[in-house]
Amino acid sequence: MPGTPPPHDLSTMDVVDQHANGLADQGAVRGARRSPVNDQADGPVISVGGQWVVDAAGCEVAALQSLPLIQSICEEVIESLGLKVIGQPQSHVFGSPHGVTALYLLSESHLAVHTYPEHGIATFNLVCCRERADWDWRRQLTLRLRANHVDVRHLRRGAWNDAACCLADDSANTNGRESEVDE
Repeated sequence: MPGTPPPHDLSTMDVVDQHANGLADQGAVRGARRSPVNDQADGPVISVGGQWVVDAAGCEVAALQSLPLIQSICEEVIESLGLKVIGQPQSHVFGSPHGVTALYLLSESHLAVHTYPEHGIATFNLVCCRERADWDWRRQLTLRLRANHVDVRHLRRGAWNDAACCLADDSANTNGRESEVDE
């Protein structure tokens, strides 16, 4: 249609308005909405919590192959943060020289862990609808897995005022965020 800009040329508020008016099914945006509560230029319009991405390296091989140890770490995270497990946690032992995988479905989202004893690495991913779900990952994984390096990244999740970051076609998104990571 002449005079109609392509979706990636829409202003931020036009894109947010399209979604708010129920036009998201046309593929213009994912998840963005206006919020009268938080309309700051650099903050989320809607916060849906956070994601903690944790990598532990230099871990003890036996610890990474121990499903009971990995489960006890997960259960401590869940208990100390006051999270609620839904259903039964799922886990799998891959057998030597490989590690274990565990997944906990939470009323607040999920906790997943994968271990790689052949590389001395454990990866944890906690997605939680709470803004703050701090746990002492560095100390606990250093003690329990004998990790010599623990990297904890926190990502805030939600829809941002810069709604262009929510375009369905990321290749057309020149205003998206490279990274929003709290160290």
